[in-house]
Amino acid sequence: GNGIVASYTLSGERNWIVWLSAEQTSAYGRSASPVLAGDVLIAPVSYLYGLDRKTGKILWEAKDVETAYGTPAIVDLGNTPVVVTPTGFAVRASDGKVLAKDLGHLEYASPVADGDTVYFVGPELTAVKLTLAADKLEVNRLFDETLDGEFIASPVLKDGLLFTLTTSALYYVIDAKTGKPLSDPKTLELPPAGDPKPGGPLAYPSPALANGMLYLTNTGGDCLVIAAKQTYEKISRNQLPKGSQACPVFAGKQLFIRSGDELLCIQTR
Repeated sequence: GNGIVASYTLSGERNWIVWLSAEQTSAYGRSASPVLAGDVLIAPVSYLYGLDRKTGKILWEAKDVETAYGTPAIVDLGNTPVVVTPTGFAVRASDGKVLAKDLGHLEYASPVADGDTVYFVGPELTAVKLTLAADKLEVNRLFDETLDGEFIASPVLKDGLLFTLTTSALYYVIDAKTGKPLSDPKTLELPPAGDPKPGGPLAYPSPALANGMLYLTNTGGDCLVIAAKQTYEKISRNQLPKGSQACPVFAGKQLFIRSGDELLCIQTR
């Protein structure tokens, strides 16, 4: 959030620290995560930086590449890592060269990649297939569609299906080949049915996938677990008393999530 990037060992010893002096350009601070592209650490601040992951040395700065709240996707094209930003730029990770722009546009969510195909899932729903030959990036637009609603959450891609939901918990299952919803969007129990009042819980966190199930949460701490398939199947509904604005993270049988001022670990018996 303040432009500081650091590397630590798993025992807590700091390897390096660097301050990326870039002005604040977004209204609500920063939320994009750093991401690795080979040996280059991609750091989205006010624009895009490439750092040596071992030393923290700044390798390049792409000052013309706008960042957003979402995290860039990394696409490996013939052993060449390419960074695709939510704002639709394609940047070669090794040297920061801009290979293409206007691929798609997301204000809050992150693009998702499947091989050489990148999906931008929001009010503007776009898919592009990328091919790299020497320094030339060929862009094949697979579809351009529109969806209703505001999308803060990033989608999940599984078995040719894109799963996503709006801030008001309107749930979409989309065919990744055509960009068409496979059924009418469904309003989920997030926020709870009968409680859609202004200022109530919102579905900001991104869906999480584990063991064939989607975990859908909101800022009030409600968690709806459904099957990750085309037809809607509710598995369970749970609640964290202190609420949560965080995305769940899984490691084996354990689920980690922030709730209130605590970090929780929830484990299957």
